[in-house]
Amino acid sequence: MNFLRKTKRIITFRYISWFIYLASITGLVIISLLPYFGAETNSLIYTPDSFFWLLRTLTVVVGLNFIFQYFIFKRNDEAFLEFDKSLNDVRMEISSTDDGSGKMDMMTISAALNHSIKNLNEKNKSLKSEIEKNERLSENISEFYRQMRTLREADLVFDFFEYDIKSSEFTFISGMITALSGETEATEINAENLFKNFNFNISLMDFNKYVEKCLKKDSDMNFECSVKGKEDKVHWLKFWGRPTKDKTRITGAITDITREVKSRNAEKERTIHDNITGFYNRNALSEVGGKAIAECGENEHVVFVYTGLTGYQEFQERFGMVSGNSYIRVCAEVMKKFITDDMIPLRWWGSDFLFIIKGVKDLKAFERESISVVQKIEKYVGEVDGVAVTFPMVMGYSAFKIHGKTPAELLEFAAFAEHEALREVAMSPNEFNYDRFEEAHIASLRRTFIKDIIDRNQLKVVFQPIVSLNTGELYGFEALSRPVNPVYSNIIDLIDDAEASGHYVILEKRMVYNALDTYMARDSKFKDYYLFINTAPYATLDEKDYNDIRDRYFGHMKVVFEVIERNRMDPDEINLRKSIVRKAGAKFALDDFGSGYSNHLALLALEPDIIKIDKELVRGINEDLRKQHMLEDTISYARYRGTRVLAEGVETREELETLCRMSVDYVQGYFTGMPNETLTDP
Repeated sequence: MNFLRKTKRIITFRYISWFIYLASITGLVIISLLPYFGAETNSLIYTPDSFFWLLRTLTVVVGLNFIFQYFIFKRNDEAFLEFDKSLNDVRMEISSTDDGSGKMDMMTISAALNHSIKNLNEKNKSLKSEIEKNERLSENISEFYRQMRTLREADLVFDFFEYDIKSSEFTFISGMITALSGETEATEINAENLFKNFNFNISLMDFNKYVEKCLKKDSDMNFECSVKGKEDKVHWLKFWGRPTKDKTRITGAITDITREVKSRNAEKERTIHDNITGFYNRNALSEVGGKAIAECGENEHVVFVYTGLTGYQEFQERFGMVSGNSYIRVCAEVMKKFITDDMIPLRWWGSDFLFIIKGVKDLKAFERESISVVQKIEKYVGEVDGVAVTFPMVMGYSAFKIHGKTPAELLEFAAFAEHEALREVAMSPNEFNYDRFEEAHIASLRRTFIKDIIDRNQLKVVFQPIVSLNTGELYGFEALSRPVNPVYSNIIDLIDDAEASGHYVILEKRMVYNALDTYMARDSKFKDYYLFINTAPYATLDEKDYNDIRDRYFGHMKVVFEVIERNRMDPDEINLRKSIVRKAGAKFALDDFGSGYSNHLALLALEPDIIKIDKELVRGINEDLRKQHMLEDTISYARYRGTRVLAEGVETREELETLCRMSVDYVQGYFTGMPNETLTDP
């Protein structure tokens, strides 16, 4: 390689020497030709000074060139001597190797040189590719920084980081976090110092948990946290990172999401607040209720109070929904006068409110205070759209640690207690009672079977004989329905649940037709006896039903429909029903007279064919003069109106003898005959 470099220099020097010779020859040629171009040029050439100056110059140039040529030839000779020496060294090295094992021929050398050249070409290509890649990367980085500047100008604050897991060191590009705190932008900071000195709402331990989870699951690290900045301004940050392949570092980005978090919080506030009252709504129960329970002290209770406005429904029906909303708004303003820091108000649904009261130590004292507050609210006279209104209400409550453990449980129990107070099962404010709740829960479960019982006709009919005291003979039978589904042990529960679930009309028609169909299949010896049906078709069967019964059954039997006055009956409805029943050819009786449901007003309004005396009035009548006097008055009125009297629930001989002496027309009870699926003589 040294020989080649020397050779290149010698060749360069030769080119320079040739150029000098060419310039000298050119000058001599020009001097010799100038006389032929005119007098002016001859004067220039043949001026002695000019001529000698040119001649001296060319002589010096030729002399220097001769010296330069000598120097070149000498260097050339030295280079060839060095090259010859190198060849001799190579020849001696080759000749010194063993001909059997180490001899390398020219083909081997050529192959080795070709292989080296090939490797050099591959490395050259790879290097060229890396250079192109770095050029593109440089362009991308420049574009990236340009975009970063653009985003920051748009108030989108973010930074990129690399976290060294072993050394717990953060490296940031711009030091955004430290800048938020009003300090000099730091691009390198220890993790412990970062979470300790910059007022994060999470600790280094919390951050390490995110890191461990990220490494363990080989997934992205993604979490949000807050940091206090200048003037205690809170900034919300989102950390996103991904572990490297060797899992020694995590690289990612930090974004300031303060505006996004504020927007989310504002939206959340809108979703958990009621527009009419400004109170929390039902969406806030888990959060505010759970927080109140979590903060409850050892000797304290959190009380859930469920309140219903009893005057709201009537007011809304009278003045409309818009005025009804105004009624709730005005009531809420009144309630706010009594709300303390320990109370969390929620408008739950319609006119129902839930109050979560914290720090209650004595439930009895709480109940007394609640009564006092309710009385004050109920005495308040407000104005809604120019109408003076009051705010009567009922309350039920349940307490954490005593009745339930979760907000959902306590709400359910408090609402149940309020519903009991609304139905006047208990006084307001009503404390939750678990036994009554279980009974209601069981009844609710039973009601799920009602439709199936009706559709499958899981009912049977038994007949209890009715005896005439005037003749001592059988007068008729009362048809009594009994459920065969084991969910119900008696017909009363089934009827009550059917009324509560809206299935009573269908159930009653089923019981009526069951009684009629069963009585149709009776033995011929009982064909002339009356069939008493103890349900209340008076309120459910219409004229079409009565006409159908008349056409299908009245040609084969005589029927008495029993009526129970459970609620106050409309006089026009009473007259219409009486007309339909009698037109169909049936009689009807006033059932359970003297029980509290059927009274003298009902007796006057209905004008029944038969009065059935309630068993409570019959029981022990042989020993109770007051009951005897009441029965005598009823019998006296019946004689005046031409109405028959039937005493039910006769269970002893003494009761029967007393009723005989008092001239009761008919009796029915266990003493005279038990209910049976088969018709039998008493």
